[in-house]
Amino acid sequence: MDNTHSAKPKRTLKEQFVEGMIFLGIILAVITFAICAAIYDFDVDKMGQLLFGFITIGAIVVAIVAFVAAIVIRLFKLLFGK
Repeated sequence: MDNTHSAKPKRTLKEQFVEGMIFLGIILAVITFAICAAIYDFDVDKMGQLLFGFITIGAIVVAIVAFVAAIVIRLFKLLFGK
């Protein structure tokens, strides 16, 4: 079999345009946020650290809940069989 061409269907011009506009919107949003942060003297580094801390704490909480759930499920299987 000849694999020189992709088996994926070609995207239409409209789909490519929508994807480009989404990408452009993201770039403009980041630039706008940076400009507004500079104008209003907003500390972006502090916000990044705060966001990373919340994500870390959230991941730890999810891991603890998953661990406790696994233990409870294991105990129920041992007590009540399959």
